[in-house]
Amino acid sequence: MSSQTLSDFYTTASQRGFSRDFQIRVDTIQIANAAIPEDYLNYIKSVSLPSRKVAIDTISYNTVKIPVSTGISDFGEKDNYQITFWADQALDFRDWFYDKAEPTYYPTGAPTFPGALTDSIIQLSVLDDSLQPVYGCQLEGVIIKEISNIKYNKEGTGKPQEFTVTFAYYRLSPYSGKVTDTGIVGGIQQLTQGINAITGTINAVRGVAQAGRSAVNAIRGR
Repeated sequence: MSSQTLSDFYTTASQRGFSRDFQIRVDTIQIANAAIPEDYLNYIKSVSLPSRKVAIDTISYNTVKIPVSTGISDFGEKDNYQITFWADQALDFRDWFYDKAEPTYYPTGAPTFPGALTDSIIQLSVLDDSLQPVYGCQLEGVIIKEISNIKYNKEGTGKPQEFTVTFAYYRLSPYSGKVTDTGIVGGIQQLTQGINAITGTINAVRGVAQAGRSAVNAIRGR
């Protein structure tokens, strides 16, 4: 049993730190292979890390109610995942989502689907104190469900306006930011591994050649 003293708490806190309420980043929003301009992402005010929900049933045994998993799991906000933006003055950010929010059905009745799951995605990264990704997830099969209104008031105080976009998505794929943040670091690591492998092969060939020369010299010396 752990002691869980104040000293233990301080030790754990100094080693593991705390995740802060601002340490999250939306890396990309992509709808039908169209990625949102990067500067739009700077105006994201709030976003959440999705939850996981497991369907539970209850059975009664000798008057005791026991929760039992049904084996069905889901993501809590998959039908109502929200991201809130500050509105730019020309409303370009909001208009981008308007253009990408297609109706469920065309006038001809042909259904509109998100296409391949990775054609429409939202990528999130949780950051550490150095603002480096340590955890992340990718929402796949994303569809724009709703774009909120913006209420104006002639007697307002000049507060920046906001709007919220509600998405639905098919599934969530979590990953470790340190592992899958391949970018430059991952490329260098892969390149280094490749160079090391080639170097090892060259050294092995040199070793065989040297052994061959030694054998020839030994024969000549007889």
